[in-house]
Amino acid sequence: MKKLTAIIISVICLILFAGCRRDLNYIISNKPSMLGTVEEITNSAMLITCHDLQGYEQDVQCWVSLDIQYEDGKSEYSVGDIVDVFYDGTIAESYPLQINTVYAIFLHEPADRTENEKS
Repeated sequence: MKKLTAIIISVICLILFAGCRRDLNYIISNKPSMLGTVEEITNSAMLITCHDLQGYEQDVQCWVSLDIQYEDGKSEYSVGDIVDVFYDGTIAESYPLQINTVYAIFLHEPADRTENEKS
């Protein structure tokens, strides 16, 4: 009887755990996002000029963590690229602002690289 109870509890826990994981489509449909231009890239974050950050009337700079939670939400980025950042809605009120919990970052529009190609 104890063995059967342990198996039932284990199965219930597995079902609940599987149901809690959100897929990337859910994140894109339901989580806050912002559009911005990449200004600088380091090993752990990138500095973005945010064009439509909710609660701010003008463009602001924001450090965005590159510790991205969804592997499918990663791309290669370059300075000048315009990116979409999906995050948990929390913004640290420092200067520049900081977004630390990032679900995905997608390339929205690549930078114009014709200047680099000429030189």
